[in-house]
Amino acid sequence: MKTVFQLADALAADETRLVPLGLAAASLTVLVDDAANVEASVSNAAEPGASSLWSALTMTDNGGCTTGPVTGVKLVANASGGSFQILATHEK
Repeated sequence: MKTVFQLADALAADETRLVPLGLAAASLTVLVDDAANVEASVSNAAEPGASSLWSALTMTDNGGCTTGPVTGVKLVANASGGSFQILATHEK
């Protein structure tokens, strides 16, 4: 597997962030500091945006993984906000 996208950052309280990956990923991992504070969803739309269909990423122990194609990630923070990490990979 080859890393095609990597991002670590934080969300402010009540912030929603759409993160287009630029290249469809074969697998995706999202880690958050607290899944009670930050929810993640994924899309396989050609150009993921606010009107795209998003599927909730099931978080276990503050992390979630899925297989692709994944073209974008939507992160939604509650009033507490929180940090996150995204790692997207593609088969060589």
